[in-house]
Amino acid sequence: RKLRQGPNAGRLCYQTAENELRQAGLKPSSHVYTAWASLEWKAGEIRRARELFKMALKIDPKCSAAWNQLGVMETQKENWEEAEKCFETVLKFDRRNSRVLQAYAIMETKRPDTDSRMAIGLFEKGLKANGRDGGVLQAYALYVAKFGDIDAARDLLKKGTEIDQRHAALWQAWGVLETRHGSTSAAREVFQQGIWACAQSSGGQSGGRRCARLWQAWGVLEAKENDHTAARRCFSRALDADNRNVATVTAWTAMEENLGNFRDARLIFERALRQFGAQSEEKMSLWRAYELMESQ
Repeated sequence: RKLRQGPNAGRLCYQTAENELRQAGLKPSSHVYTAWASLEWKAGEIRRARELFKMALKIDPKCSAAWNQLGVMETQKENWEEAEKCFETVLKFDRRNSRVLQAYAIMETKRPDTDSRMAIGLFEKGLKANGRDGGVLQAYALYVAKFGDIDAARDLLKKGTEIDQRHAALWQAWGVLETRHGSTSAAREVFQQGIWACAQSSGGQSGGRRCARLWQAWGVLEAKENDHTAARRCFSRALDADNRNVATVTAWTAMEENLGNFRDARLIFERALRQFGAQSEEKMSLWRAYELMESQ
């Protein structure tokens, strides 16, 4: 719970875990340092994140999670050779790790001098390693869609939802694909089927946290179709499912701003801001969006 209160609260948690292990005479945990490094990375403290990833790898040179996350971070910073080194290193001892193969493939799709065959080969290896990995199927589908092969992308996403019916990100990607390249009726059908599949028994009418991203994407579709009443209903359901869903807040406020409903947009921002800790990344992001709206 404290990890959602911002970087300082998270650092305190990891420092406490580090001290307790030391006091108990136990070996330091590579998992603690990997998680701590991820927190620093998300907070923008890249140098500190690298230090912590290296501490994790000093404890356990075969910590796949640390190598993978370090590779993803280097990808984000466009340090292509360093990212490649991370992925190649972990695949020497964990060659069937579909998460690593997926991250490596995504890196190749972003690399300026990339060969599409390299990325596709890595996606295929990821599916061979674990054909039920929804993350690989989703990323692969999004990549082939960029080349205009919408049918192949649709087939991959459909296959993913058949394998893992409760994988909300796959349903969302499929619905967005239909929004952009199919028909609005097909997109609505996908979003509805996804919500039914992903709904939690305790989630009420909105289906619970897992469904929030589907309601949000559906709301964006309805806003584009100028059915603002339907869009508001979807956005409201999304926040009922997860009142900390930043994507919903930004999409809903953007719609109200475009319609000139600044009072409503302000109310949405102010309700959402109360859900986050003072120093949280999400709160800072919402404040920036709020300030941008007020400056225009």
